Amino acid sequence: MLRRRRQLAKVLIELQGDLPERAGSIGRLLLEAGQAIQAVDYLLPALERRLRQGRYVEGKELVESIDRAISDDAVLSQDDQGIYLLSAARVFISLGKPEVSEKFLLQIEAGSEDEIYLQKQILQSEICDRKGYAEDSIEILENLRETVERSGTSQIAQNFQNQLGSGFSKLGRFDEAVQEYLKGIRIAEEMDDELGQAGLLNNLGNIRLRLREFDAARENFSRSVEIFNRWGHLDRETITRVGLASIDFYQGHLEEAGIIYRGAIETFRLIQNRMGLGRNYRNLGEVERLLGRFDVAADCYQRSIEVRHAIGDRMG
Repeated sequence: MLRRRRQLAKVLIELQGDLPERAGSIGRLLLEAGQAIQAVDYLLPALERRLRQGRYVEGKELVESIDRAISDDAVLSQDDQGIYLLSAARVFISLGKPEVSEKFLLQIEAGSEDEIYLQKQILQSEICDRKGYAEDSIEILENLRETVERSGTSQIAQNFQNQLGSGFSKLGRFDEAVQEYLKGIRIAEEMDDELGQAGLLNNLGNIRLRLREFDAARENFSRSVEIFNRWGHLDRETITRVGLASIDFYQGHLEEAGIIYRGAIETFRLIQNRMGLGRNYRNLGEVERLLGRFDVAADCYQRSIEVRHAIGDRMG
């Protein structure tokens, strides 16, 4: 059996090339064949690929495979170790499991490479933000501002602006949030990073929504949806479509909003995004309440509470 798995992995490698779409499958076959050291050479790029695609459930499975490979004596270089821990943390943040994400971040020590440790702190601020501690999130980021600004145009700078905008938004400091998101969009444009632009446009749309600037919000969300759809990022596309549903909600188009919220619930259940699931049960509950369907609304609220309690989503 082990020999057959090694042979199958060899065939896939020959067919797919150096960085294949099937890297995860090859890595798992090598792992099952007892070749953990070779397996991580495929599992690590597969994890990065799934993160870029927004396929976080598959990313979680790859994290589990990499952990198994490490327990089977595979050794990562210091650089690969830092990148892996950051990627694993991002997977679980995106799946609404901040407590798991923190376990990976705690393994990144202060003596790690500067860039890795800086990204760890930005992710730590995101966890604080998602747990409802926006002031703590901003404090972490403000202490990093000089260091990030010295890095110039970079992915780290883009992530920093995005997270700072989120923190200001949570505190109701909308003008500051808008400025941080616009800075991030400019950085993404300079980097020719479409997906980065899409994420920032979505967040900017949420600010416009809260300011009741519905036309501007719809434009931001629509541009974001188009990019995510083109890149096949179902999770992020769905999150952005929820923004469009919220515009319908505030403009009184409740049935239209409900259709999108129900679709989001199905998608988030399918891809196991518990944060998105909990928040959209709440959104649908609001629609059902305003439509006078109180029993359905109560059921939605209860489901939302159960999911949010399970993941510690205080802002949900």
